[in-house]
Amino acid sequence: MHKQPVESWLLSLTLFLTVLSEGLAVKCYLCSYSPEDKNNQTDSCSDHNFKPNVVYSLDCEHGCETFIQWDSNGILEHSRRNCVQNGVAITHSCTNDTKQGWSSKRCTCDSDFCNTAAEGQLSTTYYSVLSLQEIKSVEEVLSLWVKHFTINFGH
Repeated sequence: MHKQPVESWLLSLTLFLTVLSEGLAVKCYLCSYSPEDKNNQTDSCSDHNFKPNVVYSLDCEHGCETFIQWDSNGILEHSRRNCVQNGVAITHSCTNDTKQGWSSKRCTCDSDFCNTAAEGQLSTTYYSVLSLQEIKSVEEVLSLWVKHFTINFGH
């Protein structure tokens, strides 16, 4: 047996597993904004001003969330998009909470870029198409890997 086909097979398997493992994480937007934060006066995160092409994104293990908090007069105090913390239930909806002095809305979800702004829900269709393209890429890599294995090892 030649050493090169085995190394090539292992490289192909490593590539396939890397592509597959990247597909298991959920891609979420990551940003925050508070009008009172003197260090962050650029609002690209609140629903009204959300700019997906400006904010960060990252792979999240459990899902995404959007959290918005207002004072008792309905004035925005804080808006953030990030990963859901381990143990938080994924509801695929929003939960409103009102306490003395403030109210909040927390939305949780587990699909790529699902924590977009409410006004930008159409953009999730775009990202769903991207996810389907990623799946097709994984299928192509798997198909090539199987062909390579068959040609080099005769199985």
